[in-house]
Amino acid sequence: MSETSSEVISELRRVAMLEPSSGRAALAKTSALRALLRLERSGDLTDAEKRLWAADRDEGEYVKDDDWHPGPYFADLDLFQTVAQRRRWWLNLRRGR
Repeated sequence: MSETSSEVISELRRVAMLEPSSGRAALAKTSALRALLRLERSGDLTDAEKRLWAADRDEGEYVKDDDWHPGPYFADLDLFQTVAQRRRWWLNLRRGR
């Protein structure tokens, strides 16, 4: 894995190791575990995914046109999304693989 993706992997592992104290925490733990499994199966992140998950990105900033997007359709319309929204979308799609 690359340096950028290793930061993401580290955070997913941290969440996966937490003792859940609520329903949301249990869901976060399950989601982190699933994301880790799918990342391990799918190999390394693309350049666009690395940019999306870069540690220096502010989650409140709007995505850029070269950030990860699941397909060519409506990419320009989705530029109003924040980095946090696009990251959630990425994780949700990864869960479905």
